[in-house]
Order: sequence, then C-alpha cells, then structure tokens
Amino acid sequence: MKRVANILLFLTSSAALSQTLIGRTTPSDPPGFSTQQGSCVSQELGEGHSCDYALSFLETDKGKLVSILGERLVGRATNGKPTYRITDQIPYPDIPQGYMFIYVGCKLDGQFNFTVFGVVRVDPNKQWMDEILWAKRLNLMSGAFEELEPKRVACADESGDQ
Repeated sequence: MKRVANILLFLTSSAALSQTLIGRTTPSDPPGFSTQQGSCVSQELGEGHSCDYALSFLETDKGKLVSILGERLVGRATNGKPTYRITDQIPYPDIPQGYMFIYVGCKLDGQFNFTVFGVVRVDPNKQWMDEILWAKRLNLMSGAFEELEPKRVACADESGDQ
C-alpha cells in the first residue's frame, strides 16, 4: 500500500511540474529536483546564436530523469552563467532494452539538425540508426516540442564504435 501511495505521489508531483515549469527561469529548480544541462540546439540561427535555445533535463534528487526541457536564453546572471526560460516540457521517455535516447546527433530528412532527438534502436552495424521508436524536435520559432514521423529521422551511433 505504501508503494502505491509513493507511486501516486510521484505521478501527481510530475503532473504538477509539467504545469509549473513552463515559463519558469532557470536555474530555479523545484525542491527535490535539479536541472541537468543538455546542449545548445540553435546552431541554425547563425554564428553567435547557437545557445539561444537549449535542451536540458530535469531529474530527481535520486538521479532519475523525469522531464526534457526546451529553453530559450533570456540573459546572463551576475556570475556570467546563462539564464534560460523554459518554453516546453515533456516527460522523459521510458527506454526499452536495446534502445537509447539520442539528442544533438540526429538528421531530419537527411540533414543534420541539432533540434531533433529521439529514442532509437541500437544497431552496432550502423553509423546512422534509422529504427526510431519516437522522435521530436524543438521548434525554434515557438519554443515548443513537435512530434516527428520516425521515418524522417536517423540518429548517430554515439558509442564511438563507428
């Protein structure tokens, strides 16, 4: 019974987070969570703008990833570190055995695109893995995540074996 209560508490806190983090400025993590910087994704905006948008990850204080965050640069703190406003948030996916989450290493319609990420089936015989479970991108105009047709996406083998 206690386990069920803990699961329900976690699910309701995650649901509440999805409503409260969008629009929030980082760094300002909710209690029990921390934001892990992912990567700058707006290289297509040109020189000097590669970090105008970024992906980051929200994790619990126990190290469990719970959300993927889209962020837009809004300034710099007095210590020079970037300050971002969260523009969108989605749950971190469950990743089946034999798959991995890849970001900043995918192509969309054959063209490298930093805004694309997904869950892909690991194939050690391919440099570009094209069996995609799901894929999304961060729309740089709206700041929102968009679902992509998996057949339009391929992601690089990040293991370094290729």
